[in-house]
Parts: sequence; structure tokens; C-alpha cells
Amino acid sequence: MKLLSYVERVIDLTEWRELRLSKQSCPLCQFPYLVKLGSSAHAIRCIHCGANPTVMSLVKVLLSCVPDLATKSVYELSSRGPLFRFLKSHAGKLTFSEYFDDVAPGDEKKKVQCQDVQNLTFPDQSFDVCTSTDVFEHVPEDAKGFSEIYRVLRPGGCTVFTVPLHHNQKTIERAKVHNGHIAHLLSPEYHGDHIRGLNQVLCFRNYGTDIVDRLCAQGFTNAEIITPDTSLWWGCGRNVVIAYR
Repeated sequence: MKLLSYVERVIDLTEWRELRLSKQSCPLCQFPYLVKLGSSAHAIRCIHCGANPTVMSLVKVLLSCVPDLATKSVYELSSRGPLFRFLKSHAGKLTFSEYFDDVAPGDEKKKVQCQDVQNLTFPDQSFDVCTSTDVFEHVPEDAKGFSEIYRVLRPGGCTVFTVPLHHNQKTIERAKVHNGHIAHLLSPEYHGDHIRGLNQVLCFRNYGTDIVDRLCAQGFTNAEIITPDTSLWWGCGRNVVIAYR
């Protein structure tokens, strides 16, 4: 069933006129070839591990900034996918979670721990590194989420993550939670994930480059946005945010 689902996703992504093969090394598995199945960045994949430019960008930055990853305790805000598999193989110790709407933080569902990044159940200074891909735009109160990540990092630790990022623009709040209810400030924008499905996850904000200020406001230092080499991955690399405790 998993193989069938994977084949169906590949077919959905494929635009035959856009099909390309490039000799480029994947940062996760070092396989020397990438394939471009379609016109979107999501359709660019490592043939071996399935990583897309978002994950490849994050891992490239992670390995540059944390060369001794094999000695580090890492917390990843997902339980599946190429980044999860890479960290499981290369981190000294990996802790992972998902956010389930119907599970209390700290409890498990199908052997995967539920965590709300706004209220993590981990003790202070539990990890050396925290990673995530495209999570914080879906967090109702991202200041609480950044504060919690700061709390569970050890001194000198860092968070490395991606969010959809608009350069030369301040963060735009699209929605907020008021008295337990969602108030839409702009027309609703939805993204997808592997738990809830396509176009089922509300986007609370569109981040601008002031995300570094939002991180520093929660105690982080040396927060920066690292822009990928545009010669890589058909120019579809993603900006990566890194901030240190």
C-alpha cells in the first residue's frame, strides 16, 4: 500500500514536458542524480531518498552549522519523510513528534508522541538542535512556539527551520485565535500536511524577513536567514532560518 501511494504521488507530480534529470548530489544521501518531475519546486526530488528542495536546503545548512550532528540530541517536529529518516540515521539522538488535534500533548498516537509547540512537555534544556519544515506559519501564537523552542534548547544550541518566506516584507497576520475561536483578518489560506490532507491546514501568517526579530524577541541570538545557492536544484532552493540560544 505504501509503494502504491508513493507511485500515485509521483504520477500526480509528473508533467512529462517538464521532466529533467540533473547530476547534482543530494545533501541527505549523496546520491548523484536529481529528477525534475514538473514545474513546481515540490516536483524536484532526489531519486534515492525522495528529498525535495525544502529538505535539501535545510540539511545543507544544518550540516554546515552543526558539523558534529552525530554527537547532538535533536528534536524534529515531524515523524516521517526524508528529513526524519536523515536525522534518525545521522543525529546522535532523535526525539520527534506530531501535533494531533485529538491527542493531549505528551500522549501518543500510533507510537508517535503528540506535542503542541506552544506548550511542549519536555524539560528545560533537553536538546542541542530543533528542526522543522513549514510548521510555524500554522502555529496560532508563534511567539509561544519560539519561546518554547528556546526553553528546550541547551545553551549554545540552535533551531534550524523553514517557513514560506517573503523577502522585503513584514510578516502579515492572516488569522488569530480569540476566545477560543479563529478570527480571520484576511481571506483564509490553507496548506496541506500528511495528517490532515491537502488544503486542510490554516495558515496564520505570511512571514517576512522580520522573522529574525520575532525570534530575538524570545531570547534567541544570531538569528539569520540563509539564502540558498541559486545554481542548485533548478534554482528552487528554500531560505532557511537559523537562530541560536
